[in-house]
Amino acid sequence: FTTVSLVSLFVIFIFMGHAAQENPFLSSIERQISKYLMIKFFVSILAGGLTWIVLLSANSPLAATFAFLTFFLNFIPNVGPFIATLLPIPVLFLTFGPSWQIPYVLITLIVIHFLVGNILETKLLGKGMDLSPVVVIASLIFWALVWGVMGALLAVPLTSVIKIILERSEPTKPLANMLAGKLPFK
Repeated sequence: FTTVSLVSLFVIFIFMGHAAQENPFLSSIERQISKYLMIKFFVSILAGGLTWIVLLSANSPLAATFAFLTFFLNFIPNVGPFIATLLPIPVLFLTFGPSWQIPYVLITLIVIHFLVGNILETKLLGKGMDLSPVVVIASLIFWALVWGVMGALLAVPLTSVIKIILERSEPTKPLANMLAGKLPFK
């Protein structure tokens, strides 16, 4: 079901690219998804670059490889950065044995992923998608419960599309304002 849903979403977005040129509603959805991808790309590059710097400072033999993996894993919310944090540890242990590099890398990568993923990314996604940071986190939890990892990947774009749909009707505008974090919800 998840695969069918994901493929269906991709097909819809491919066809929307042609229809969006004629329809302002579809055009706004396309812009929101483009913003999301740009923000996610920027944050992933930042996380990968900082990971590379930390691993270079610890003399890790595979710093570039782990930075590259961090870039890609960062597209998987919550689970990806966790895996990216733990991946270099066995290599460091096999290379240096029990040494200062392991706690240094582990603690530094945890701090980096916390700051980049939980603070910077949430703030950028909230502003770029016109969603409240609390709504971004809540949507991530909700869609992850509904669709698992695929839901987590699509949480922000789906919530953004729902907000755009809610903005189009006068009775549902207060809900759209609530998603944007605008007070009062009128």
